[in-house]
Amino acid sequence: MFAKVVIESPLPQLERVFEYNVPPDLLQGVRFGVRVRVQVGNSKKLHDGFVVGITEEAEYTGKLSNIEELVSSAPVLTEAIYEFLKVLAARQATPLGELLRIAVPARSVKVEAQWLETFAQPEVVSRNSADALKSAWLVPAVSPEGGLPWVDSLAARARHMLLSGSVVICLPDQADVELMLEKLSLDTDVSARIVNLSSAQTPAKRYAAFLRCLSDENLLVIGNRAALFAPNRNLRSIFVWNENNFSHIDQSSPYLHSRDLALLRQSLVGCDLVFASFGVSTEIMRLIQLKYLALEKPNQVRPKISYEQQLDRAESLALKTIKNSLATGPVLVQVSALGQSVAVYCKQCSEKMHCLHCAGPLWLNGKAQPVCRWCNALNFGAKCRQCGSGEIRQGRGGSTRSVAEFGKAFPGIRVIESNSQSRIQKIDSKPVLVVATPGCEPPAELGYSAVILMDAVNQLSRDSLRSVEDAVAAWNDAVALLRPSGQAVLVGVGGKLAEQYVLWQQLEIAADQLAERRELGLPPALRLGSITGPKEVSLAVSKVAKQHGAEILGPSAIDVDNDQYLFKFQYADGIELASALKAATLKVGAGLNAKTNKMQRLVRIKMDDRQVI
Repeated sequence: MFAKVVIESPLPQLERVFEYNVPPDLLQGVRFGVRVRVQVGNSKKLHDGFVVGITEEAEYTGKLSNIEELVSSAPVLTEAIYEFLKVLAARQATPLGELLRIAVPARSVKVEAQWLETFAQPEVVSRNSADALKSAWLVPAVSPEGGLPWVDSLAARARHMLLSGSVVICLPDQADVELMLEKLSLDTDVSARIVNLSSAQTPAKRYAAFLRCLSDENLLVIGNRAALFAPNRNLRSIFVWNENNFSHIDQSSPYLHSRDLALLRQSLVGCDLVFASFGVSTEIMRLIQLKYLALEKPNQVRPKISYEQQLDRAESLALKTIKNSLATGPVLVQVSALGQSVAVYCKQCSEKMHCLHCAGPLWLNGKAQPVCRWCNALNFGAKCRQCGSGEIRQGRGGSTRSVAEFGKAFPGIRVIESNSQSRIQKIDSKPVLVVATPGCEPPAELGYSAVILMDAVNQLSRDSLRSVEDAVAAWNDAVALLRPSGQAVLVGVGGKLAEQYVLWQQLEIAADQLAERRELGLPPALRLGSITGPKEVSLAVSKVAKQHGAEILGPSAIDVDNDQYLFKFQYADGIELASALKAATLKVGAGLNAKTNKMQRLVRIKMDDRQVI
């Protein structure tokens, strides 16, 4: 017998299916999806891999090496997930071996041994993709009944779908995961079927959850982006909550987005797919306009929102709303950044101060220490590059300074801060002023009596293509924490956007943004990728992209040795272009990292780079 094996490695040189002879003593254990260790080429080093095929005849006519070790007899890589990974690797120009590390968690010997005692190979349930529902579901931000309507609505719908198959709920961050787990755990009919596949789990618990998904049970899988790789064979529905949230984007290679994973998994499995949110991103609006996604817009209670177009951080309407609302409950103030000051300037010449180590911009953290935004290094001895002075002047205040300012403005009122470095999970219904950065707003027991979107104009002025989208999404998350009678105030924004927002015209805002992108020829009207690497190497790969119809922008210097090229291309050209770029990177090969002394890819390809513009 002969086995086909794929290697678990990010190196493009190892991205192929290797053939091995199966030794007689391993014949009983080697089957599709099991972990093995093998030699590659003349190297004596053993590589981890997965068996993806068993044949009686080898395609290679020469002498084949033996499988050196059967790591485990557990078939942890299913055929469906393997096909999913192959298609994903082809679309994103990503090595398949790198995706294997994400899709199959690290092994726990003890957990696996207990699982193998009861494991029975389940049957594969096929679905008719023509019957599948693919939709964008606008969930009400507030409800007359109070609470968190999105949690209640999503939990109820998932519970119903669980009757006919397994359900995956993909949430952006751990706080949302905890809210959903808390809600569904109270339901005795589904609590025993919940599988927590979040990234916050310990490796052993996460592997146990993953193994349970290999059964034929109807399970409710709850987790972050990696939950979309859950190997359930009877998958009925996928729910993605708040897909426009930044946390849905993988910040490390292979830079995946939950939205793309969900769309691709659904197209292969034929299950239902629902993108649930308060508003929609331009990507989802594009799919709605193409009629690829149906629009679900139930009757909604419009949140009570007003706006004032003031440049100062707190003016009459905001202060008056805070004062009146504190009499009945807690108040939330959303600010755009954490720390004492979002920027640091020279006191003598007003030049922006930069890091001594990497020349990045400085800001003041909660302890008023100058910190680099790029490398996070402390910069106590920073000097102005213009005049040489070491005296600093603070810029616009962050959350820490806001706490002090509101403490003076409202004496006797408790003011607390919640940010990414010190996050508060929940608060009670007592009067308190909560100053929070986007994504770190703690839910209140009965909802907030008021929500003040204090730094709205600063969120919109970010140097990013998605500044409006990101700002609206952040505002929505805060407004959704209001109690039914609560009042929200949008500070510093006027004009059409402010009017659309207070009228809760989420679809109109997204449609306007999409129309603007189409005029400019920018994502999501087109796809935009990036090529980063040594100057000559990145230039050679960019020429390959151009030969396959991509429009090249650049180069721009990343550092002394490396350049970056951007490339725009049509959706229809994506697979062919990705294949050409993967072939180009394979020819380039790998280089030795001077710091780690390990082989690494010389050039980095992002087929969808969401952070360059």
